[in-house]
Amino acid sequence: MIQVPETFVRGTIEREGEPGADWLGRLPRLVDDLLADWDCRPEGEVLHGGVGIVVPVIHREVEEAWRHTARATANAGTP
Repeated sequence: MIQVPETFVRGTIEREGEPGADWLGRLPRLVDDLLADWDCRPEGEVLHGGVGIVVPVIHREVEEAWRHTARATANAGTP
């Protein structure tokens, strides 16, 4: 399971409040489910910006990266 960076957690909760905290609680499982669906495994440190994370992955032994957008009103309900 991925480790969500603490600075990303704090920023998301400050901006989004309880809905953001709820989403963050689901985020590691969501990422794990998508990685399994795509036959990927995490490789390296999870990076982030202000509203999203980047999970470096290995897929079929090829390094790639996957971006997941943070929970926001415009993105609600989308992975």
